[in-house]
Amino acid sequence: MRCRTLFSAGIAVAGALLAAAPVEDTSVAAPDAAKFGPLYRVRKVDDGPSRATGMVSRGKFLYVLGDEMLWIYDTSTPEAPRLTGKTGKFPEGRQIALSGNVACIAARSHGLYLVDIADPAAPEQLARFDTVELATGVDAAGPVCFVAERQYGVECVDISDPEHPRFLSLIQTPEAQSVFYDSGRVFAGDWAAGRITILDVSHVRAPRQIAAHPLTGYGDGVAVRGDLCLASTGHHAKTGPKENRRNNGHSINLIDISNIRKPRTISSFPFPPFFSRGNDFWTVRFSGNTAVAADSHNGVFLVDISDPLQPKGAGQLQLPPVASPAGGTRPDAVSGVAAVDGVLYLSGVRTGLFLAEIPRLRREPERKSVPPVIPPPLPAKPVPGFFTYDAGGRVRGVAIHGDLAWVAAGSAGIHTVRLSEKGISPVAVLPVTEAYDVKYSDGLLYAAEGAAGVAVYRPDEAGRLTLLGRCQFGPLAQLIWKPEGSRFAVVSARTGVLYFLDVSDPARMKKVFQHRQIGLLYGDLLCDRLLGGRYIANNWHSGGLAWYDLSGEKPVLANRVVERLNTHADGLAALNGKLLMINHGRYVLLEPNQPGPSQEWKRYSAGERISGVPTVDGTIVALSHRADREVRLYDFSNPEAARPIPERRWKFPDVPGTVSFWRGRVVIPLSYQGLLLEKALP
Repeated sequence: MRCRTLFSAGIAVAGALLAAAPVEDTSVAAPDAAKFGPLYRVRKVDDGPSRATGMVSRGKFLYVLGDEMLWIYDTSTPEAPRLTGKTGKFPEGRQIALSGNVACIAARSHGLYLVDIADPAAPEQLARFDTVELATGVDAAGPVCFVAERQYGVECVDISDPEHPRFLSLIQTPEAQSVFYDSGRVFAGDWAAGRITILDVSHVRAPRQIAAHPLTGYGDGVAVRGDLCLASTGHHAKTGPKENRRNNGHSINLIDISNIRKPRTISSFPFPPFFSRGNDFWTVRFSGNTAVAADSHNGVFLVDISDPLQPKGAGQLQLPPVASPAGGTRPDAVSGVAAVDGVLYLSGVRTGLFLAEIPRLRREPERKSVPPVIPPPLPAKPVPGFFTYDAGGRVRGVAIHGDLAWVAAGSAGIHTVRLSEKGISPVAVLPVTEAYDVKYSDGLLYAAEGAAGVAVYRPDEAGRLTLLGRCQFGPLAQLIWKPEGSRFAVVSARTGVLYFLDVSDPARMKKVFQHRQIGLLYGDLLCDRLLGGRYIANNWHSGGLAWYDLSGEKPVLANRVVERLNTHADGLAALNGKLLMINHGRYVLLEPNQPGPSQEWKRYSAGERISGVPTVDGTIVALSHRADREVRLYDFSNPEAARPIPERRWKFPDVPGTVSFWRGRVVIPLSYQGLLLEKALP
């Protein structure tokens, strides 16, 4: 799990989780000059942000993400940077890359921001692009931006017209955390897989994998110069005796890529053991013959790589102490680094922008790698066995009532279509800025519309929509659920909070309750059918199960099971009055508001390992696994002995959303492939 911090409201929950988990080492080793070189003093940049994450240097300017803004400094005098301009707002900004006069900001659940930096005194936001998943890492070259999106891989985005970015392609890797572009190749640091994945992006509409190479720890930051690749790692070691691996994965790996199809690790340089759930920032940069490696709370290590076969410690830095969730204090986490002549800039997640004067450091020359060329679009390919509707945008969700369906199609708005045995026919388009999700409930359509908040519409008999009200409450509304028969709707921004709105009067909607538990809401993890006439449930990614009672004037948290229970890939649904939970390859059937602990629950097998977000249609359950791009159907006629339906499983070229049903046929939101309708039942 990668999140910026543990929320203070969840400290008690965190304690319960950690008590059940192996004890982790959250202490930070004291500086060791004999091994890592001298400890350099850092000093804060006075007119900088109070909190900071990614940064990049180019020419005489430094670009820093902090306090949800982009800060630009003139570093002509490196030890005395001068703020020239700043702009925002960029919530969750994590990494930044530059291409020409455009800054590309990876901002987790907010996707990709593009900023005009032609005038350093007046940077200006140009656009925001809806990435398929959490935009974690970023690099850019020429007209293309490459965004690391964890289990969904690397998304290629056309930024040749930065006010109107366009999707090019998406290629899956195990868990891309950071990316680096070099002359037609992208190097992705894959997190839990502990590897780098090398992609051929010379044809950015059809990227392909060239090679995968193991690392000594969990993967993240990557840098390439010539035939040498530096890979930054953390958490637990992937090699060596198993009893010594815990917390020992921190290092940089030096990899020979002269044979790009057969990379070869030539050496590695380990850093002190450490573990913390959160603040997973492991970044590496070249500075002349020095590798600059940021290792979260461990600080920054300078490694002499003049002889790549024998790297040596050349210095270390630590940020000022901050409070630790485990008690006491520890150095703040270093989230970004940038080297110029004689100075290193480093950012602290909770303490802001710092610099240190280090004579050995040199400004890395601007990369001269050949940028990609965007070829003409590839011809559209039909999806066998399905009717397809092209909405002109990223189709994330669909709501069905009778023969009408409403399609949430991102920047292409909300489309009304009619379903029939002959296919999908357009009815109308409602042009909204962004449509992330839609639900039909009690005769109304509820829409999650990003920055515009939640909207409620009344459909007429033809499906055309009339706006009844709108509620803007801060975060991007990206997922919405509206239980039939309830006065409440639930909204998620794909962060760590569920928001409950009273929508009984659509013209006067208001937030009445919110809840956070350990874990992020990456996807559709809530069961919005009332169980027992009053309860709904949510799966918190790696944080357990929560039950909510919607029977009163306000929702209340009725029960929760705080365990490392499920991941974001597995969801919940109502089945015969019980809660169906997909759980580590099997499934569980729970009574309404059933408490834990989970070891007391009975697990059932479906005859094979199962995973995904479930949708129920009578005795048929569809499981949509977004990251694996699969939809599989199962027969639950016997709820305790489900069985696969082999003829109804599909592997798709794009990312499927939650499945719906129309007259027994599956209806699948399939991102830029459009909306799919199964042609015929087997």
